[in-house]
Amino acid sequence: MRKATALRVEGDWTFGKGVEVIGEVSLEASSAQRVGPGAVLSDQAETPAGGSAHA
Repeated sequence: MRKATALRVEGDWTFGKGVEVIGEVSLEASSAQRVGPGAVLSDQAETPAGGSAHA
């Protein structure tokens, strides 16, 4: 989280161990979603499975 400038989460999200957030990340989901262990989320990242990410 030290590299995150902002993290906005809407909906039911579970984060695995060691998830890294870089920059400004926004996650939205209408049903329960999971970000897998070791995933890197950034303002340049692709959409996590099952939800949407916005920079």
